[in-house]
Amino acid sequence: MMLIVAGLLSSAWAGGSYILPTPDALRSVDASVLVHTAEPQQDKGTLKRGWHADITVGTDVPVDIGARLAVETPIGLRLFGEVGGMPQGYQTVTSAVAGLADTQGRNVSAAVDQTMQSAFSGAAGLSLRPMPNKGLVADVGWRRMNLRGEGSVASIASALGYGAQIGASAEQPWTSKTTMDQVITRVGWMWEPAEQLIVRLDVGAAITVNANTALATADGSAPEPAYAAFAEVASAQFDQTLRRFGHLPTVGFSVGWRPR
Repeated sequence: MMLIVAGLLSSAWAGGSYILPTPDALRSVDASVLVHTAEPQQDKGTLKRGWHADITVGTDVPVDIGARLAVETPIGLRLFGEVGGMPQGYQTVTSAVAGLADTQGRNVSAAVDQTMQSAFSGAAGLSLRPMPNKGLVADVGWRRMNLRGEGSVASIASALGYGAQIGASAEQPWTSKTTMDQVITRVGWMWEPAEQLIVRLDVGAAITVNANTALATADGSAPEPAYAAFAEVASAQFDQTLRRFGHLPTVGFSVGWRPR
């Protein structure tokens, strides 16, 4: 700006006299020069601080796939909530990981399969993006999963290692309903590759801290007397299995929209 004004003043000097530039000449200075020198443009892909709401769909492999809502404050503190479900492929991975964690030769994979034939989840927590204009973000939260399974008394007993005591002829269908609580942690990076498009990658863990299972006959009738006591023992065994082996590493990906 100073160079431009100096040029105007220099051109106005003639024959030893000094003539001030007209207002029209000063108005001809391109105002965009001032704007660009005063406010450098933000690098593409960086994230400004401020109030934001991110609406995304994503996954934590091998725990769930679902929708998420996160609200960010001007200091980088974020609150999030999410709902989702566990697809069949994730159930297979989860039971396999639990089986690998067992060092005593029990059929843990089969036991987990019995309780995870369908699963729905909800989670909430806090996260922090500590550095302005950077995408580093860390989450900690709580997830509740509602698990459903179905099988005969014989298949449930076999999964828990009681097949010989119960007998293979015990074909009465039973259902299992389990509530499982997990602490979730994630560390990742998020960025805005295009206007209002949010992408995030992260790694983390889902740590099971509690499980409560109820076994009942599929039709709601009273169980046969020979199996009533077994139901209580089997429920406790399911819960012990999930609490001991239900700890999973996770890899996350999400993509969504950030309204302005």
